[in-house]
Amino acid sequence: MKKWILTSAAIVLLLAVGTSIIIQRNTQTPEEAVKEFEKAVSTKDTDLLGELIVPDNEKARINKTSLQAFANYLQSNSSSLEAIEDSLDEQLKEKNFTETNSQVSLVEDGKELLFFPKYRFEVKTMELVIRGEQEGEKVTLSSNGFKKGLPKEKDSLYGPFLPGEYMFKLSVKTDLATFIEERKKELWGTGKTSLLIDSEKMAQSDEKVKKDLVSAVELFNKDFSRYETSEFQLSAFSNATQELKSGESNYGEGFEEVKDALDEIQSQYEGGIVDLDSLDISYFNGKWKANASAAVSYMNKVKASGGKEFEDLSYGALRDYQLIYSSEKKQWLIDGMDEYDYDDDEVENWEYIQETNPTNPVFKWTRDGKKDEGSYY
Repeated sequence: MKKWILTSAAIVLLLAVGTSIIIQRNTQTPEEAVKEFEKAVSTKDTDLLGELIVPDNEKARINKTSLQAFANYLQSNSSSLEAIEDSLDEQLKEKNFTETNSQVSLVEDGKELLFFPKYRFEVKTMELVIRGEQEGEKVTLSSNGFKKGLPKEKDSLYGPFLPGEYMFKLSVKTDLATFIEERKKELWGTGKTSLLIDSEKMAQSDEKVKKDLVSAVELFNKDFSRYETSEFQLSAFSNATQELKSGESNYGEGFEEVKDALDEIQSQYEGGIVDLDSLDISYFNGKWKANASAAVSYMNKVKASGGKEFEDLSYGALRDYQLIYSSEKKQWLIDGMDEYDYDDDEVENWEYIQETNPTNPVFKWTRDGKKDEGSYY
């Protein structure tokens, strides 16, 4: 009987000691919790931050990426970190552990061992609104750290996010092209913040769009020799808008009056210089439009009726082109062109250029109707 009593006393003692150890390990004072939080932020300890943080919106995803974004922002923005620390210090002084107006609040989050308060750090989450989206564009936002995709409330509204500094991959699909861009965005504060999309700016810096514009200009310049040897018929242009090709050519009208005095015309596009700084792209009323400038050079020869020698009428000119993108044909079309005389100094002042030195055929017009569009001189 005495042995049983001694054994029971030993068990009670062990339970008491064990309970004391568990309490020491699993409970902490508010002051200790704050120190632990500050340590986790300063060392970017995402595992510890994951244990300490609770978002004010349960839909927010707490993972390594969002916790790193949170810590990175605070380390890069000392004023925000100081504001949080000041607010936490004020909570400790007032012993008020409920939600505050601060981005981070020290709150009681249940009990340990039924009696002892457990402390967590409630963080106000953010939503991200996509703005600037044009009609017909499809915008997609993603991040490598969110394997299942970013949380999304509805079209153009993403979140909620744990506040922090994020790197997003922005994809904007248009009928012109699909533009992809890496965007760093700071999500901090309360409520919503905006991510502005400027597809015009994205198109302006897109190398493929630039290449396509230069190619369209070059095709038009080549076709200009065909135009000059087809009695100045606008239908000679293969990448002009229907409006341009359907118009009347003043040169064509004049040519009818003089063609009986001519035996032959030769024209060859010798190349040009495109002013890349002049490329200007805009989107308005559902249409992509662009402007471009280039200096061009042509070999032109004319033989008068009954004459033996050609008169050299070769020339250079500065051209301003107006282009419009055809979503049906998937190409840029020339919608207008203005031509001017220029001096070499003007072109030499262009900073970003692309020179073209194509090998183009010599196009010919003859009074007897014979044409040769395959000769190379």
